[in-house]
Amino acid sequence: MHSQAEATFAPDIHHGQPEGSASRTKKDRKRNTSPSAYSKPCHLCRVPSDVLVRCQIDSSLQWQFVCTKKCWKDVSGGVVDGDAAHPFYKYGGMWKNKHAGVSAKKPKVKKTGK
Repeated sequence: MHSQAEATFAPDIHHGQPEGSASRTKKDRKRNTSPSAYSKPCHLCRVPSDVLVRCQIDSSLQWQFVCTKKCWKDVSGGVVDGDAAHPFYKYGGMWKNKHAGVSAKKPKVKKTGK
């Protein structure tokens, strides 16, 4: 005979699935998710992007993610450290979607040897 203490069981966390199948399902979900599913929207234009600039853009001093296209130029004046016309702008780094294999580096300008 079993005592009451021995009769208590741990809850079934796999819900009838074979051992290890829960982790396989998680891996399958990861493989089947496209890189665009990991994109973040720009704080201003709301367009999902794989590369965003983290910065402060207004008097709230909250950190925001803005796209590297028109929005970043609008909030910074197109200058990395901002300018007098954008007193609240402060650069805080780059965010990139590592699932998309993108780079946040500026393209190098090729010099012509003429």
